[in-house]
Amino acid sequence: GLVAHYADGGDRSGVYAWDFTDSTEEFKQNLRECDSLPARHDEYGLPALDRALDFEWRPMCRRFVVSFTDEPVDGGHEPAFQRSCLAQLSEKFNALKVNGFLIGPACSAYDELGRAPRMVRVLLGHSDLARYDFARFLADLGRTVSNTAEQEVGGGVSRNLYRL
Repeated sequence: GLVAHYADGGDRSGVYAWDFTDSTEEFKQNLRECDSLPARHDEYGLPALDRALDFEWRPMCRRFVVSFTDEPVDGGHEPAFQRSCLAQLSEKFNALKVNGFLIGPACSAYDELGRAPRMVRVLLGHSDLARYDFARFLADLGRTVSNTAEQEVGGGVSRNLYRL
């Protein structure tokens, strides 16, 4: 799946979400659509993670959410609002039994989320994302997936914590 935030510079903004797909072509098309959103805006990473956790998971599966960012929460869109649900977001990862990879710059909010069970935090400098070794990351992710048992989806969590 893929989640993106947009704003047109005025009052219009929103969050787009594309469902899971196992089709490479469909995922590429989703990326093209993401690139053609109405306008660019600061990142909205924590609400995007919340939205990703709300995707429909298969009943028995290995669940992973991966976030790549070059911007700390304080440099993004509505930082105080993003931090307002940080504890619930951490609990939601754990309750749903979702493994997370959070790759990005130094940031207290990301560091706090990175301490959650099932979360891997990779610290990168602001300009290091462009030079990040994605092949190595995919190999590490593959090993982690291989070592993770399929689990029944957890429940009892609030959907759409940020009400977007």
